[in-house]
Amino acid sequence: MKTYLVAYTDKDDMEYKQVTCESYEDAERTVLRLEREGHMHIEEISNQEAYRGDESSYRE
Repeated sequence: MKTYLVAYTDKDDMEYKQVTCESYEDAERTVLRLEREGHMHIEEISNQEAYRGDESSYRE
């Protein structure tokens, strides 16, 4: 099952990129990589949220 992540570079200015991962395990590795790249806040969002832009819960 695909996992969708949103990684914020600057949450105040809503500067972000969305990443689609093929599995939850891939998402875990991607989170670590994004943190090393300097993304300060990373969210995991649902398939529905990925395509509708609904509110998502934050992943700390």
